[in-house]
Amino acid sequence: MKPLTRYELCEDANRHPPYAGMRPSDDGEWYAKDEADALIAELEAELREVNAEADREEIRARAKIRELETERDAARADAERNRVNAERYEWLRRCHWSDSPLCVVSVPKENTILGAYLPSGELLDAAIDAARSKE
Repeated sequence: MKPLTRYELCEDANRHPPYAGMRPSDDGEWYAKDEADALIAELEAELREVNAEADREEIRARAKIRELETERDAARADAERNRVNAERYEWLRRCHWSDSPLCVVSVPKENTILGAYLPSGELLDAAIDAARSKE
């Protein structure tokens, strides 16, 4: 008698208890098809949930990356403004009242005359930048 194929084993098992509803596995053991199908469905559902959570985590991670990139860009812009201001200050420190286009006057109300041009704020920045560009 020739050996039965897997299909024939399954068909034969369905006709003869105690193997009714059972299927042979790859290792030769028998398993309950309904239980196996239920387990497969449960595992597939769990896999879908794990994949969905991974997708949500990826979305959160990408949002965090965008947030950090925005913070980094703002910090770079602040650093550039600070660098420019530091260069202005260093230039102004090197200025001497006797031979520089600009100088610092302490107690200006006492040490300057009415009508003297005493720039401050953005006007001072512009005056410093203009004087530095002529050097």
